[in-house]
Amino acid sequence: METARKKEPLIFIVEDDAEMGGALQGLLAYAGFTTRLFQDPLVATRAFTDSHLKPDLLITDFKMPSMDGMELIRKCKALRPELKSISISGSLAEDLRKHYIVHPDKFLPKPFTIETLIATIDELLGKDFPRHRLP
Repeated sequence: METARKKEPLIFIVEDDAEMGGALQGLLAYAGFTTRLFQDPLVATRAFTDSHLKPDLLITDFKMPSMDGMELIRKCKALRPELKSISISGSLAEDLRKHYIVHPDKFLPKPFTIETLIATIDELLGKDFPRHRLP
């Protein structure tokens, strides 16, 4: 018996750079994803804990002013261990990430292509959701 797939995944994007966050949200919406964008990781954390909306995936920048992306991932996964996560960064070295207790499921160094991001999302969300392609 095959289980029913969810219609669309919900993706929380946490990016303090308004231009980058808007671009990510627009491109993912164009590819058919449902997203919520946050510029402040503290607001994202509140939305994650207080909201009836539960994201299937968290995409977060690493370096942000009020909380780094690894801490955000740690807090969210403490509440929901099955949450998938992608950390994006233009400056984070691989060996620096080894010092954190909780790691993202995937890391994408900036710059990356939208095709790479979509393929990474599809890989993480697996069989639970339909695959996405740019129109």
